[in-house]
Amino acid sequence: MIARSLRALAALVALLAVLAVPALRAGAQDEGTGPPDTPDGDAAIDDLVGCVQGSRELLVLFMIDESASLKQTDPDDRRVDAARSALDSLVALATGEGEGSPRVSVSLGAFANDFRTVQDWTAITTDSAPGLEESLAGFADLEDGIGTDFVTALTAARESLADEAATVTADGGALPCRALMVFTDGGYDIAVRESVEAQDELGLTKPYAPDVELTTPEAVAEAEALGRAALCDPGGLADQLRVDDVTMLTVALSSDVARRSQYPLAAATAGRADDYTCGSPTERAPGAYLPAEGVDVLITRFNEVGTRLAGGNLVPGEDQVEVCDVDDCATGTRTFQLDPTLRRAQVVALAPEPGALLVIEGPNGVRLRLDGPTTAEIGAVEARARSLADRGLAVDLIRPNELADWTGEWTASIVDPTGEQTGEPATLQVFVFSDIEVAFGQSEGLVRGEPSQLEAALVVPEGVDPAAIVASSEAVVRFEDPITGEIATVELDGPAAGPYTGTFDVPADLTTNSLSGTVEVRITTTGGAALVSQSPTREQPVLRPGGSIQYAPPSLTMPSLTGTGTTSTELVLIGGDAAGCVWFGDSTVADPPEGAGEVSLALDTGPLPGEDGCIEVPANEQVTVVVEAGPQNRASGTVTGSVQVFERVEGAEATTTDLTFRFDLARGVDEARRLVLAALLLVGGLGLPLLVL
Repeated sequence: MIARSLRALAALVALLAVLAVPALRAGAQDEGTGPPDTPDGDAAIDDLVGCVQGSRELLVLFMIDESASLKQTDPDDRRVDAARSALDSLVALATGEGEGSPRVSVSLGAFANDFRTVQDWTAITTDSAPGLEESLAGFADLEDGIGTDFVTALTAARESLADEAATVTADGGALPCRALMVFTDGGYDIAVRESVEAQDELGLTKPYAPDVELTTPEAVAEAEALGRAALCDPGGLADQLRVDDVTMLTVALSSDVARRSQYPLAAATAGRADDYTCGSPTERAPGAYLPAEGVDVLITRFNEVGTRLAGGNLVPGEDQVEVCDVDDCATGTRTFQLDPTLRRAQVVALAPEPGALLVIEGPNGVRLRLDGPTTAEIGAVEARARSLADRGLAVDLIRPNELADWTGEWTASIVDPTGEQTGEPATLQVFVFSDIEVAFGQSEGLVRGEPSQLEAALVVPEGVDPAAIVASSEAVVRFEDPITGEIATVELDGPAAGPYTGTFDVPADLTTNSLSGTVEVRITTTGGAALVSQSPTREQPVLRPGGSIQYAPPSLTMPSLTGTGTTSTELVLIGGDAAGCVWFGDSTVADPPEGAGEVSLALDTGPLPGEDGCIEVPANEQVTVVVEAGPQNRASGTVTGSVQVFERVEGAEATTTDLTFRFDLARGVDEARRLVLAALLLVGGLGLPLLVL
């Protein structure tokens, strides 16, 4: 089951566009507190899950607030417990299937006035996990920062993700999926630098407001407006993060934060907060903004993020229960069903105070009472319990080979033998991890102006009858145009357990050479579990009709480039029914990485030829050319663009195709500048004795 992975998480990123005069981008806004309304982040999480299933490579950067306000908002350092829970889930994702597990790398960063790396990029293994947990524990002492500058932090975090992605793709490796997991307790805030000491410590200006000296409240307000513009204007930082395919997952302590102050971070994460927009509109939410109005919610939110990334589906039902007395009680118990297609389940219990127990009972009537981290058994089912904030547990139930002790009804309760917490509210959640996957079936391909038959099917473990497990389902295929970002959704029909079929009418005026196709199925099992399975994204070639010349691959993915120079890849021109020729038109890079300048395309033999110098392609033969691309300047980020390609065969009219290309950039070291600086330092050093004399 190569795709048993993820499900993803909870939103990230911050900031906004313009403050003061156009302080609000649209509409009147609520002046009170409480989280703003944002698009549902489930779509972003589903997309990230599908990405990991296809790429098998995930980069996650934890960006954690270290501002001094945490001493009041999180005095017990519960954010660290919460982030550790998310890390534990990523460890399970990276190690749970041995060599078949996705490769997951993480980095830890802290931010306040600026951003700094606390733990460099590290691949998660059983050996590296303890060191990562130790680094994360150190955030308990990081709470003396001044200000909360999301713009500076997000800029640095994006560059770090881009540089690491460039390392992965340097030799042509698969594009890694990227997630930015952010925790903060406040809104965008730049501190006033009134004293010389503050100016020396914090700096006098910001990169996005270089002409504004931050010495007065008025100047700070001006700089914050420029920061929001840098974040949210079209082509700004939020759009650049989306071009880089970074899924932003933000968990924000929001109970005491003004609603207006949350707009920049929330809108940068999810695209919109109330009526406040950030960046260019997208059809699906680019990230998930998960407000937490208290520390308990913060803990469960972070755990949910990591668990969903690892493939967990939250079981529907009321997750707020009452603590029972010595025995379980109706108001403090959750019931859930497990079946053979579920490889794992997780029970999350969080009591108000230490001292409570978690009681789990399996379908065989065997009970397990847990009061702390341990590994135990419920019949043949292994139960692995880890601590959650020193007053709760996250317990993984592992499917055994013998299913008699697994399949059927389970219960979970929180009890307090002392009676001190009886009747108090507590959190009790259940997640299930499914082996049910969905995949594209056979397809004849997509042809401009012609209907295309689509097919998808469920993939289940050997020996399992899906018809006995799936009570109902809804299946769709989504095709995204990489040029316009427009999404076409095709509803599929079929039995609850599949296969599913449908028809996609390919527009005759479609010019892109490929569409990104994803099939998604939402399932309700006979046991009541609500599951979502999304296939890895598949690049679907869009062919020109008749005997036209075709292009392969469907898009150009080039190795990453560090520093300056060019990167390249082959383009194959596949001859049509008659002899013809191919030539090129304009190339476009809508949102190049900041500082990259113009991105140019050429062939390895010279400039892209126009119609007068078109490349001859004999009938039914192939011609291979090498396409090169490079930026004008050093930069970090992802270059995504398209180039017009024209073809004409004898006896037919010319056709136009938009061929997309992509590659990662890493800034690297400017050796020439480094040598100049070294020479200046050397000269300065030699001059010091003369000054002394």
